[in-house]
Amino acid sequence: MKQVFLLVCSCALLGCTSSVKNNTEINSDTFLLTGHIEGYKPAAEPLIGKIYYEELFTGKPLVKVTEVAPGGYFQASIPLGHSQEMNLNVGSRYYTLYALPKGKLHLTLNPDYPDSCEYKGDGADISKELNFYYGFRRTHYSNDFSGMQSDMERLSPNDFKVKREKVLAERLRTIDSLQTARNLSQDIADLIRYHEQLYNGHILLSFADFRRHLGRAKLDNQILQQPTPPDYYTFLQDMPFEKKDAVSLSQYRDMIGSIRFAPPIMDAGNSVKDTIITVKYTFLTYLLDKNAPLTDEERKIAEGHRYFIGTHKANPAFLKAFNEKLDRSVYSPFEEKYKAWCDSFNVKLQKDVDAGNSVLSVHISSVENDLESLTKRWEKCNNTFKKMYPQTPSLAFDIFALQYFIGQLKGIASPADADTLYNERISFITDNTIKEVMREKYQKRFSSSDPLQQTKGGEIVRRLIAPHKGKYVLLDFWGTTCGPCRGDIDQFSELRKSYTGSPDFAYLFITSSQNSPEKDYRKYIAEHLKGEESYFLSDYEYAYLEELFAMSGIPRYVLINPEGEILDDGYDIYQLEKFLNEKGIKKGASVFKTFF
Repeated sequence: MKQVFLLVCSCALLGCTSSVKNNTEINSDTFLLTGHIEGYKPAAEPLIGKIYYEELFTGKPLVKVTEVAPGGYFQASIPLGHSQEMNLNVGSRYYTLYALPKGKLHLTLNPDYPDSCEYKGDGADISKELNFYYGFRRTHYSNDFSGMQSDMERLSPNDFKVKREKVLAERLRTIDSLQTARNLSQDIADLIRYHEQLYNGHILLSFADFRRHLGRAKLDNQILQQPTPPDYYTFLQDMPFEKKDAVSLSQYRDMIGSIRFAPPIMDAGNSVKDTIITVKYTFLTYLLDKNAPLTDEERKIAEGHRYFIGTHKANPAFLKAFNEKLDRSVYSPFEEKYKAWCDSFNVKLQKDVDAGNSVLSVHISSVENDLESLTKRWEKCNNTFKKMYPQTPSLAFDIFALQYFIGQLKGIASPADADTLYNERISFITDNTIKEVMREKYQKRFSSSDPLQQTKGGEIVRRLIAPHKGKYVLLDFWGTTCGPCRGDIDQFSELRKSYTGSPDFAYLFITSSQNSPEKDYRKYIAEHLKGEESYFLSDYEYAYLEELFAMSGIPRYVLINPEGEILDDGYDIYQLEKFLNEKGIKKGASVFKTFF
C-alpha cells in the first residue's frame, strides 16, 4: 500500500507591519520544521511529505516535497519573512503549527495516538494553543455552512448578519473564558479572536454569494429575490485586516480572496461589456485543414483567415479586417475552383448548424483583455472596494489591488499594454514591499519560458515528453474523481483527436491513484480516452510533479515548448484551439498507446 504523508501549510512568505505607513519587510529567513513518527516502519516506496503553502500577497500556491527517512525522521526548510499559521495533515489528522522566521519547531507524532502531537522549540506554545482551540471548535460548534441554505430561504441578508453577530459575540466570550482557564497570553488570545472574526466575515461573504445563485434557481422565494443591500458589507470595516499578527492566519488569506469574488466586486467588473465575435472556421481555413492543392498565393490568402479563428472583441479595426477578408469577392474564386471541397464544406456547415453549433456567433461579453476594458473594470472594482472597506491607507487594499493586477496581467498579449497597466496600477499601492512584488510579477509576465528544474519532478517530466522532442506538449493533470476534469475531457475530445499524431503537438494525460482509483481509471480510459496518451504514475512520482508545478488542485494544464521549457504552468485550456491555429500546428492521424 503506498504511503502518503501530507504537510499542509498555509504559509504566506511575507513580512508586514500593522501600519501600512511603514513598509512590510520580507527577510531571507528560514523556518526549519523537523519531526519524528514514532514506530515508523519503512515501506518499499518512501513515505512522502508534502508541504502546501501560499504567497499571501499573490495567493499563489506552492508545494515542497520531503521524504521520511527509514528511522521515521523528516525535515523541511521554508523561506519565511513573517510568522505563519500552518497545518500538518497526517492521513485524516490535522495539527496546527505556528512557524516563526529563523524558528526551529519539532513535532513528535505517535500513530497509536493520532490526536496527540508533542511540540518543542520556537512557536511551540502558540502551536499547542491554536491546535487545542481548533479541536475545541470542531467539538463544540456545528458546521456553519450546514444550515446556510435554510437561512438563505427564510432570512434577509441583514437578518442573517444580525444572527452571525450574535454567534460571533458568543464565541468571543468563550475565548475570554478560555484565556482565563488556560492562562493564555494576550497575544495568543488575540490571534484566536482574529481567527473568529475573519472566519465570521468569510461566512457572511459566502452567504451573499450563495444566495444569489440560489435565488436564480428559486424564483418563487420572495426572500431570495430581495437584493443584498450595500450596508450589508459594513462588517468588513470590523475585520482585523490591519493587525500585524492577523496576517499570519490562514483565514486572512481566505478573506482577501473572498472579497475579490464578492458580488459587488464581480458586478462592478462585469458591468464593462462589449460585443464579441467568435469564429470556429471559415471555408478557406477548411481548405487548409483538408490539404487542398492551393497555389502559394491562395495559401497566403487562406492563412490570413487563421487570424479570425477564436474569440475577438468587435472593435472597428477588427470589423474592418473581418469584412474585407470575408468579402464575397475573396470567396467566389475559391468556391468556383474548389467546388468539391465547397460541397463537403457546406455539408459540414449544415451539420453544425443542425446540431446547434454556431460557426459564427456574436454575443455580449464582460470578459475583456484589451487595455481600455481592463482599466474600466479596475476603476469600477477599485471604487467598489473602497466603499466596502473605506480605510486608507490599507494593507488589505494593497493586497487586493496586487491580486487584481496579476489576474488582469495574464490576459494582456502586448508588452506595451502591460507596461501601461503596470505603471498605472503601481501608483495605487502604498506599501513598498507589495510594490516590489507587483514589479516582479510584471517583469515575469513576458519572460519567454522557464527551463525545467534539475529536480526529481523535472526529470520525470523530461522522461514523459522525451518521445515528443521538438513539439509543443500540453500536460493535462486530471482525475476520475474530478468532475471539472471529466467535463473538459469531453468538451475538447474532438479537438484533441484531430491533433493526435501531429508532428508539432502532443497531448499527455497524467494522474495517479490519489485522484484516480486504479479500477476506475482503467474503466474511464477504455470508455473515454482509448488511443490517447495517458500516464498513471505512482503517488511517489506524482508528488514531485505537484512540487514542480505547485499544484493545489486539478484540473491543471501545463504547456511545454519544443525546446522542453515551461511556457505556461497554469495554461487556459480554452485558449488551446486559438493557440494551435496561430502557431500553424499541423494535424495528425496517428494514435498512441495508453501507459498504465
